[in-house]
Amino acid sequence: MTIKVIINGNAMRGRNGNLERLIPEKFAGLQTDLERTEYLGHATGIARAAIEEGFDTIVIVGGDGTINEVLNGIARSDVALGIIPLGTANDLATCLGIPASCKQACDIVRDHFVRSIDVIRFNDRYFATTGGIGLPCEIARIVNSVRNGTSLGRLCGRMLSHNTYIAAALLAIARRRLHRDRLTIRNNGNSTVVDVQSLLISNQPFLGRRFLISPSARNDDGLFDVTLIRSTNEQLRDLAVVLKVLSGSPESIGSIETWQACELTVEADTPIAFLGDGEVFQVGSKVKIEIVPHALNVIVPKSLSMCHSRESGNPIKG
Repeated sequence: MTIKVIINGNAMRGRNGNLERLIPEKFAGLQTDLERTEYLGHATGIARAAIEEGFDTIVIVGGDGTINEVLNGIARSDVALGIIPLGTANDLATCLGIPASCKQACDIVRDHFVRSIDVIRFNDRYFATTGGIGLPCEIARIVNSVRNGTSLGRLCGRMLSHNTYIAAALLAIARRRLHRDRLTIRNNGNSTVVDVQSLLISNQPFLGRRFLISPSARNDDGLFDVTLIRSTNEQLRDLAVVLKVLSGSPESIGSIETWQACELTVEADTPIAFLGDGEVFQVGSKVKIEIVPHALNVIVPKSLSMCHSRESGNPIKG
């Protein structure tokens, strides 16, 4: 096993520097190279270069945003992806049963049991967890500004933890007032025009680690789950709907529709912002969303690899 370790420099701010010493110790005896990201998007280039250099395993030290960058460098390749969670939500790691402990996460990488999962492509980019249009983008912008802002803002974000998303939802709804996105949605030959508060595209049940927004979503079934929240034009009702969705009960509200699909096209009269793995991207006035089955090989605990997918071979014991 040859390992390229990509460390998110921003995620390391305020963290214990012993981590960069621990990783080589845990991977002793294996060909390992560490590289720290220096700017937004850097991890994509590092990952592509690692594949060209012959590394068979890429390990991310960071959160869902860093994973998204690497995913867009390795999707549909044979390389295996290991995760050492160091983000705020760590949605993909949580879904895959990867613990927050760096030591335990390193042990999972070293054991090297691999499972193939689906990813979702929107236009020419990929994401692995949850995406969306409308209010989710506003919430993500607020959360990211807290994470990447002043030291005080980062401290407040850590203190609020997952409640940061609730606070951001309150603020986003207050800012949007009666704003709504008028979208044309095409699915399975049908077309509908709707005033949308939120459109969520889910590849797993949870968002923000604790919010069960799509209980039936799985990342290995060849489908994504869609949650369409129509605009109510009332702030208090919008807030009530969002809180209901976050609690995992969207089917109980009339302004919400849920279904599964493998392909979806969304158009608007103005450019669309699209959320993917916690990051917001501008995608123009049209976005095509489609599932890409088994496009990412991830290293998971042995129990999960045996239950859901294939085993990479005999584990390497250190």
